[in-house]
Amino acid sequence: ADSGVHATGAERLAKLQELSFDSLASGTVTFDAETGDRTKTTGYYVLANVVADETTGDLSIEAKGTWDSVTGWDASGFVFSDGTTTPPVSISPEGEGWLGYDKYIELALFMPMSTDLGEGGAWLEGAFWKANSAIALMAVDHFNERNSNIVADLANYDKTTCPIVLNGTLFDSGYTATNGVTQYTRMYSDPDVNFDAIVGAARSAVSGPIATLAGIDEIPQISYWSTSASLANKDDYPYFMRTIPSDAAVSYGAAQLFDDYGYDEVGILFVADAYGQNYADGFIDNCATFGIDVKSKGFSYDNQAAIDAALMSMVNRRVNVFIVVIFDEDFGYFMAKAYSLGLLGAGKLMIFADAVSPSYITNIDDHTSGSGSTHTLELSCPLVGGTYDASSGTCTGATSIKSQLVGFGRLNPVACTSGASGALYDAWTSVDDLSVYNDRMPYADWQLDADLFTAANYELDVSCYVYDAVMAHAIAACDAYADSGVHATGAERLAKLQELSFDSLASGTVTFDADTGNRDKTTGYYVLSNVVADETTGDLLIKEKGTWDSVTGWDASGFIFSDNTAEPPASITPPLEKLNQLSDNVKSLGFALAIVSFMIGLIFAIWTIANYNTRIVRASQPQFLLLIIFGCWVSTATILPIGVDDAGVHLEGEVRDLDLDYDEEREVYADMDFACQMTPFLYGIGFAITFSSLFSKIIRVLRIFGLSGSGRGSGSGSGTGLKKMRVQVKDM
Repeated sequence: ADSGVHATGAERLAKLQELSFDSLASGTVTFDAETGDRTKTTGYYVLANVVADETTGDLSIEAKGTWDSVTGWDASGFVFSDGTTTPPVSISPEGEGWLGYDKYIELALFMPMSTDLGEGGAWLEGAFWKANSAIALMAVDHFNERNSNIVADLANYDKTTCPIVLNGTLFDSGYTATNGVTQYTRMYSDPDVNFDAIVGAARSAVSGPIATLAGIDEIPQISYWSTSASLANKDDYPYFMRTIPSDAAVSYGAAQLFDDYGYDEVGILFVADAYGQNYADGFIDNCATFGIDVKSKGFSYDNQAAIDAALMSMVNRRVNVFIVVIFDEDFGYFMAKAYSLGLLGAGKLMIFADAVSPSYITNIDDHTSGSGSTHTLELSCPLVGGTYDASSGTCTGATSIKSQLVGFGRLNPVACTSGASGALYDAWTSVDDLSVYNDRMPYADWQLDADLFTAANYELDVSCYVYDAVMAHAIAACDAYADSGVHATGAERLAKLQELSFDSLASGTVTFDADTGNRDKTTGYYVLSNVVADETTGDLLIKEKGTWDSVTGWDASGFIFSDNTAEPPASITPPLEKLNQLSDNVKSLGFALAIVSFMIGLIFAIWTIANYNTRIVRASQPQFLLLIIFGCWVSTATILPIGVDDAGVHLEGEVRDLDLDYDEEREVYADMDFACQMTPFLYGIGFAITFSSLFSKIIRVLRIFGLSGSGRGSGSGSGTGLKKMRVQVKDM
């Protein structure tokens, strides 16, 4: 209409931009000149409803509303998911559980459940790790519910101040470093989940490599059971912390215990991994502060030859008292070998570190000659006098050694300060919905049963450390949220952990040392337990007998030792000395010869006095003769103190008492001191009297017959001769 048949594309575009027409196809068509879009007001939109057939339940989609730019939506017939025409709320109101939060903290819970990452289909032996896995999940739930029955500070972190929820995921750390690292890599298997914090692992040897990786990824990690002192190195493990006291703190308590017992020499045998080596190093250093010398020997895990060598080192050094740092798997063989070497029973004392489970101690016969430790049964059975049948894998005729462990001890940090009572215990024993825990097990066919949540299976050694590790992460996350909101980093949460302090009815006051990541040792609670026997059945029991705190030290007065007394055994058996004491026959012979010597001297003295005025006696100078006899008597008297030795104090074949102080030693050895001092005195005086008399006589002769110096005498000009002189008695 404007340019004829020669209209250009630009001219036709201009007409499109201002075009508007009605169509029975798609309605009014109008374009936006600036964008080329069809004008949105000319669109026709339909809202369809997903509905179910009332009879068959089959789904169908039905149009329920239309929209136009003038009237908007007409969708009054839409039926919502609750079966009504009222729309649901877009955000759950606060106070409705987890849906009231807007920030998830992904928490990886590293728990040793199996040795093969579940491939064998069996938990580690006993209820121990089942209980701790469940406690970790319980702590997650308690925080999300803001249940402040155990950690009262949770009341300060409601949904308004801390819109945080923990999402706890269990990982089977497998009890080895390789398995632990494998599970760490599996944390990243879901690209949509980034883990913010780690609880675990158990063994120090597993926590170490995980802590290295977590430090690189800036993920705060809190262990509940790794006590190795090396993990406190912030250069190597900058994001590692722990709710259990470190080995340095526990070994200080052990060293102080031995100091209280008055020991100056003790031993330690330890598994030579990161945990055992650092426990030993800390123990040796702490003992040095008390002036205690430590004989130490390590052994490799699951290495019977190394265990033999370690035990023999204690035998060769005659050590009776030592700490044993050992894991359950080695315990049966270790004790069987110790029995065969005479290191058990009265006069001995072993204090076991917490690495060995109490059940292994109380059921020791089952692990030396029964079915408790089948992997070492063939070796341990003969050591306790049994016969091993390879065809059936059984041990018969073995000697029970459980009575040999009575009087030994177990020293460990105790997680649960309230023992088998308190708010956490009540929460544990009141669990009735197992699905809350079983739905979150890492292996679908690994399920917990109702028997686990009973008083008998309430775990005291570690569970409260697990609970408070989860709580520490949660509270630190809330504190970091207060400063940085939902975008708080791992470094910011770590900073909050380092300054964190809260009171818990689980493991007590939780405070960390910012420089090491260790739990403050003054907040630790250490217990010395005594291995005792039931008076009726003889079964072994482990009873708490002493506690330690950093202010008062140990209160362990009720401990009964292996000789059934409260007196600690000698730490070292001194070697039997060859005392070389004089026999009664030798003493009798000596005394007899002394009497003969006295009698001969007496006879000579009587003869000399009786013949005093005879010419020959007077010429021999009787004064000299009597002095020579007296000198011989004094010298002969030396035989009397020589005959006094320590036979009256020490008996040949008995160990001498080496613990006497100076005053006590002088009192015991008073007679011997006097006799020893008299020996040189008598002999020296007697010798001097005898030979001075002889020398005096010689001098007299020289004076008579010697050089006169005057030239007078009977000689012929030789200058020698006799000289008349008078020698009086006083001159002699």
